[in-house]
Amino acid sequence: MAPTQCGKFIVFTRTYSLLSAGRNGIISSRPLPSHEMNHYLRNNILLDFELHANIYNRRPTSLVSVSGRLIDSIARAFYKRLENGEPANQIKIIFITIPIDHYNRMKSEGKVQAARELAAQRGMERPEKFQHESLFVSEIPPEYVTHTVALQTLLDRDLSNRFWGHITDYSTAGLKEGLKNCFRTPGGELDVNDILNDYGAGRKLGEFVKLFGARAPDSISCHFIDEIFRRRLEDGGLIDGLEDSIVWDWLMNPKLLVDYENYQEWYLATDQDCQTAADIRAFKEEAEVRAVRIGL
Repeated sequence: MAPTQCGKFIVFTRTYSLLSAGRNGIISSRPLPSHEMNHYLRNNILLDFELHANIYNRRPTSLVSVSGRLIDSIARAFYKRLENGEPANQIKIIFITIPIDHYNRMKSEGKVQAARELAAQRGMERPEKFQHESLFVSEIPPEYVTHTVALQTLLDRDLSNRFWGHITDYSTAGLKEGLKNCFRTPGGELDVNDILNDYGAGRKLGEFVKLFGARAPDSISCHFIDEIFRRRLEDGGLIDGLEDSIVWDWLMNPKLLVDYENYQEWYLATDQDCQTAADIRAFKEEAEVRAVRIGL
């Protein structure tokens, strides 16, 4: 299955934590020098993928996994929290947004791989289970990482209670069904099956998007609509409700605009006072705390 496309961009998400292999969530545990790339692609990638696909493997690989479905990354974040007991503030979801022409070039160069194709080439059972997974070889180029949000931030914004308070199954399937239930009419049908309810569904979708912050890419709505509704973004009522909820009720809200203006003033004034590396680190940490606090 093709990755999620939103306008002129290809969009992936990835969940990582301090316990994840590699560095900073985007660099593999065995990064490759550029001169080794071709040899790796010709001779080693299939074996590396087999190691990567083995959940019990502890040997480093040169592959960084991403998903074409946001719901997969959310499920992975909950798994790390609920099953592994990792702190929610150390579990993060990153958004990777790549112009289509850049993505096509990287794919032709072998720097991005479809996991399903590698599984089939390796002769693994049920390669279709990898259909939503893609793999970056060596690292995800940092210039394509457009947003990062911590699971703790999502929980602080009441993600679980507002959209999944009634479920106990936090797998991908369980989360998808839970989201669908949030959009059902009293008769049991999804709101968007009735054109009269599209606007209301769009507004509810906007409430979901807001939880990821004002810095989050527009692709969240693309992910959501494709995964839950199987509808196109051009559908009028759904998009009208989404835009009213996000743009007019939120981004153009006077309180957010004032908060953001105050944040910018603080940022510029404090940035000028940073003299040492320690000052810069502390400033960046405080800036992120303040940004999250006002909904960025």
